[in-house]
Amino acid sequence: MIRFSVSMEKDLAEKFDRYLEKKGTNGRSAGIRLLIREKLIEEGIRNPQTEVYGIISYIYDYTKSDLENRLTELQHKNKGLIIITSHIHLDEHNCLEMVTVKGQSISVQRLAEEIESNKGIKSVKKLMTEVV
Repeated sequence: MIRFSVSMEKDLAEKFDRYLEKKGTNGRSAGIRLLIREKLIEEGIRNPQTEVYGIISYIYDYTKSDLENRLTELQHKNKGLIIITSHIHLDEHNCLEMVTVKGQSISVQRLAEEIESNKGIKSVKKLMTEVV
């Protein structure tokens, strides 16, 4: 570890301390490391070539014509990107699927967009991160 000083206005430091207290973070140093990592990850996943890890989750109506087959084909087409899938039956019409992925940011984004473009998809959420 290296040490360095940070100067800031008193009001800002007090707000930062309250923020850290709410998050349960131990001390300003840990808080600053956390914020720097968050910003680096945020910036990193904007780069299409960054290797990311992520989850794409989506809810869909499985009774829609041929949707499950199209989603399965999409998963097979992206087998190098997909690590694992998890499927949950929510009710008589809806399923939740979570796809864990590892690959370039642009590839994860494209997969999420391809999933979302299918008729019968009700919602898609994407979470990406990288190792910093």
